[in-house]
Amino acid sequence: MVVDIILNKALICKGHLNNDLYVLKQDDSSLHHIESNKRIKLSPTNETYLWHLRLGHINLNRIQRLVKDGPLSNLKVESLPVCESCLEGKMTKRSFKSKGHRANEVLELVHTDVCGPISVQARGGFEYFITFTDDYCRGL
Repeated sequence: MVVDIILNKALICKGHLNNDLYVLKQDDSSLHHIESNKRIKLSPTNETYLWHLRLGHINLNRIQRLVKDGPLSNLKVESLPVCESCLEGKMTKRSFKSKGHRANEVLELVHTDVCGPISVQARGGFEYFITFTDDYCRGL
């Protein structure tokens, strides 16, 4: 199965399904006409920054690891420009004034969290786990 990832009618990248995992295909034609939410045109020459955006704002060390390990082996790694989204994500926020909604009965409100990747794999080679916490009894 082949998928096209499109943003604002512009092709961002292509991928195909391989063993239940979508593999992104690096395509030079997908490097053009990408705009951020601020409508600032990005330079199609800094492919490292485009992959930073495509892969969820990962840092330069992770991009270099992807180049070394093979998925982005054709990428010439460049320094990353200032990313406004990354800066906003690191900013602290003011405390909430109220505590918010608390559950009044079992399973009315369930909190979830995904943890990983973990350096030591579990049985079966798993590197992630998920927790579900019932707000009412706060049990797992």
